[in-house]
Amino acid sequence: MEFRIYPGLIPHKEKALLLGTLRILFQPSPVEGFSMTTVEANMCGTPVIVSDGVPRDVVSHGDNGFVYPFGDINSMASYSDKLLTDVGLWNQLSANG
Repeated sequence: MEFRIYPGLIPHKEKALLLGTLRILFQPSPVEGFSMTTVEANMCGTPVIVSDGVPRDVVSHGDNGFVYPFGDINSMASYSDKLLTDVGLWNQLSANG
């Protein structure tokens, strides 16, 4: 694992490369604006798992990611397990992103 610090904006090409190498992007915030990070991850083919604090028009549950009730760690873990063990499901959500 590598930790990077960016003084300012991440260059677009590098951000796309980073987001495209993830297996899952988590957005666990209790309240989120439009959630551009989630949209960018989907554009790079990365499925997302988000709390219900992310706007409904960003993530369609079971289509481009999974939505769980904020604070429900068991649901978040269950969706994570599904995406990490079911290659067909991961590919479907990745393509739908």
